[in-house]
Amino acid sequence: MSLSVFDALTTRGFDEVRPNEVGDLVVCAVNDFDDAVIEDVSGRARALCERFPLYE
Repeated sequence: MSLSVFDALTTRGFDEVRPNEVGDLVVCAVNDFDDAVIEDVSGRARALCERFPLYE
C-alpha cells in the first residue's frame, strides 16, 4: 500500500482546503524563484507546519 500526498496531509490534520494551499506554495516556489518569493513561501510553509504539527 502506498500513501499519497493527500494521505500524508490528512494524517497531519489538514482540512480539505489546506492541500490547495500547499499546492499554491509549490507553484509559487517553482514559477518565481527569487529570494523574496522563497522567503514568503518559507514563512507560509513554516506557519502551516506550526499550525499542524506532526507530534503534539
